[in-house]
Amino acid sequence: MKKKMMTVVCSVLAAIFALAGTTACREQVIDTDQHLEIYVLNVGYGYEWAEELAKSFAEKDWVKEKYSEFSYKVNYNDDWDFAAERIKAGGTVNTADILFSSSLQKLYNTTRDGQPVLADLSGLMEETVMGENVVYEDKIYPDFMKNNVNPDTGKAIAVPWGTTYNTLIYNETLFQALGFEELPVTTYEFVNVLKEVKARTPDDIYPYSHAVIGCYNVNYWKNAYTIWWAQYQGVQGYTDFYNGVSEGKLSRDIFNQLGRLRSLEAMDEILDGRSAYIDPSSGVYEFMEAQTNFLMGNGLFYMCGDWFDYEMRAIALGLSELYPYTFRAMRMPVISSIVEKLELYEETAAYDELSDAKKAEYDAVLSALIAEIDAGKAYDELENAGIGERDYNTVKAARSLNDFGGGILNAAVPSYATAKDLAIDFLRYFATDEANEIYASVTKGASTGFIYDLETEAPEVFRQISPVERDKFTVLKGEDVVFLPNPDSFPLVYKGGLLPLKAIEYNSYENVFGRTDDTRQSARDLYEYDIEYYKGSRWDLLVSMSGIQM
Repeated sequence: MKKKMMTVVCSVLAAIFALAGTTACREQVIDTDQHLEIYVLNVGYGYEWAEELAKSFAEKDWVKEKYSEFSYKVNYNDDWDFAAERIKAGGTVNTADILFSSSLQKLYNTTRDGQPVLADLSGLMEETVMGENVVYEDKIYPDFMKNNVNPDTGKAIAVPWGTTYNTLIYNETLFQALGFEELPVTTYEFVNVLKEVKARTPDDIYPYSHAVIGCYNVNYWKNAYTIWWAQYQGVQGYTDFYNGVSEGKLSRDIFNQLGRLRSLEAMDEILDGRSAYIDPSSGVYEFMEAQTNFLMGNGLFYMCGDWFDYEMRAIALGLSELYPYTFRAMRMPVISSIVEKLELYEETAAYDELSDAKKAEYDAVLSALIAEIDAGKAYDELENAGIGERDYNTVKAARSLNDFGGGILNAAVPSYATAKDLAIDFLRYFATDEANEIYASVTKGASTGFIYDLETEAPEVFRQISPVERDKFTVLKGEDVVFLPNPDSFPLVYKGGLLPLKAIEYNSYENVFGRTDDTRQSARDLYEYDIEYYKGSRWDLLVSMSGIQM
């Protein structure tokens, strides 16, 4: 799911391409209220699902009755900015009636000819989903719903169409072949796995001394940074950062959050080029090259997302005979330094000052607690009576936190769309269980932002999807699953340009931590860079651009 520009496919209509200055196919532009033009951001989950959904939609009796001359066209490319720019350009440039893209809710205050460019979908949200006993809004994951409304009016202006499960992908076949029985549930345990791989003698089973592989041009490890930071800081603290709030007031002290440092320290240890837990070529691998190497058994772990299988399935098929590996998605380990926030932590020293023996002692308690939480035990069912309820709740909250992209993939209808009513009808159908089954079937397991139990509702489809996607659905079904908030929903980000880590703005974590020369920056160097960077007027400017009152 790399953010890049490519040559836009020939099927996109000439009128749409005018603004981009690219050459389009010579075909007649159809722009009527019965012709549905769909645009899809083709990154990781394909576009074929939209075609299959449109075909199924066309066969509905109510659609045939309402739109006797119905036709459709699906256009796509992999430019993350394409849809937003077209929507802003207006109907003389954009003829798409519905656009499945990314972060379109940020256009909530964009107008053209005095009118908002996005259609108001609030009425749709209040309807009952066709053929089902659930209100449309209630079928959307609540954390996604928050990201698809106009923050000024509370009215819905977009609908989620994809959940990007950001997590560690692992080679289950090799993991087990090397004698590992249990997946690491803490970062301390994860590093110990890396150490064990490095300490062994490479052989025919696994001819490498590193356990992690990465790349230089897609910064997937930033997702690990944010989730470990949020685990440590708590969802409220993480949200406070993006609201610019520290100790109840607007303050640049948000950059002092200790969770930011502790997360960077965990990253520093894992990706340190001097320790060589990561393939040293990760600093030069392009992402497809790294992922192909991973498919061939180079590395036990790769930081990515659930799109990995769909993105790599053609290559994987060609490699499967020589490299018959099974890949799975593991839940992100809980950051081990979270113990210093617990009541059981009796040290006067900070976590980073502890001896390895002390870290191991605390981590054993943390790991055992996580095992009981994973087993679904409530606090009063714990075997370890020495754990306080506050500590239980803190660790459970961290373990329950997952990164599903925060609703970054969403769909919107331009207010000026010729087939606006038809596009909204398509969104009505998109929420149904039938549409969700088609989407999952075509994408081999991708999921929309609608609450849908694929395993129960379509067991045959569930059996056919990849292990990575099955792992994702298992997490989504969890009663206590919590979604990491989407930074794009905060004014400090989409107006002011606030970054989760300014020190690593145009680089990858593999490159920064993977260096072995004197220019290498440590976790604390990066942490303090952001604090220093916003000491002057930059913070005031950021706040001013965001429109937040001091």
